[in-house]
Amino acid sequence: MAGAATLWSLGGLLIKWVDWHPLAIAGVRSAIAAVTMTVLLPRPRFTFSAVQWGAAICYVGTVALFVCATKWTTAANAIFLQYTAPVYIALFSTWYSCRLRRVPRPEREAGWGWACWAYSSWVFPMCYSPEGFALCARWRPA
Repeated sequence: MAGAATLWSLGGLLIKWVDWHPLAIAGVRSAIAAVTMTVLLPRPRFTFSAVQWGAAICYVGTVALFVCATKWTTAANAIFLQYTAPVYIALFSTWYSCRLRRVPRPEREAGWGWACWAYSSWVFPMCYSPEGFALCARWRPA
């Protein structure tokens, strides 16, 4: 576990250090992961369903874009983009699903998404600042 944590932490540094194209780095990282998983895990069952293809394409995009972002910007920017992606999905999926279902007033449903985002963007940073942490530590739900 300590080895995995160390390698995970060194990922951004090593991506910056290697003088290759970002897609080549992503390919080598994926090849190493494939060999490791083949050795350590039981044989997976591939059905080549639409769900498996969709998941594979999304994962390739995630890895490639993360390596490109880390190589071309700072590692902090890449990590920020990676960890805020669920927020963007939560916000825009409401709008998109309302369009698919032809909801007459999509702003009502989208409003809940924006309200959740606003609440979390106010509460979570507050709890991680020194002053806010003291407030959160004293707060008890009713």
